[in-house]
Amino acid sequence: MPETYEEAENLARWAGAELPDGPLRDLQIFAERLGLLGFSLALGSDAGDAASVEVDGLRVAVVNGTTDSGRRRYSLAHELGHHLVGDAYEPTARLAGTEGESMLNAFAAYLMPRPAVVNVWNEFSGAPARRVAIVIAARFSVSWTAACNHLRNLGLIDFPHARGSR
Repeated sequence: MPETYEEAENLARWAGAELPDGPLRDLQIFAERLGLLGFSLALGSDAGDAASVEVDGLRVAVVNGTTDSGRRRYSLAHELGHHLVGDAYEPTARLAGTEGESMLNAFAAYLMPRPAVVNVWNEFSGAPARRVAIVIAARFSVSWTAACNHLRNLGLIDFPHARGSR
């Protein structure tokens, strides 16, 4: 389990070593190459975002298809982090709200490689941070929250910007 943002970024860099330095277009195929089968099912708004479990030696992630596409991608990336660190599913949700979950969220965000995100940030230098975050969310097909959290983790925006209005 990554314990620091640097370790989360290193895990993402290791996982994506064969990827081009840009947006990850097909996260599901990427996850499958790393041994995680992902499925999206409409579970309703009361269900969680995702969970993964090992079934007959295969790791399977079920993502709530009721959420928006950016959130589904982020949830699958988060579950991929669980898979890569060998963190088995536990129905007691022992990690919920913990630093471990935060580090796996950081891992999911770092699948947007730092150099590619910084390039987009620099491409729009002088533009309002909100506008650049929207562009990054669109180019990398992630949620607004994922884009803002990642920009904060990279030190490109501060906490008030990350919590700012859409």
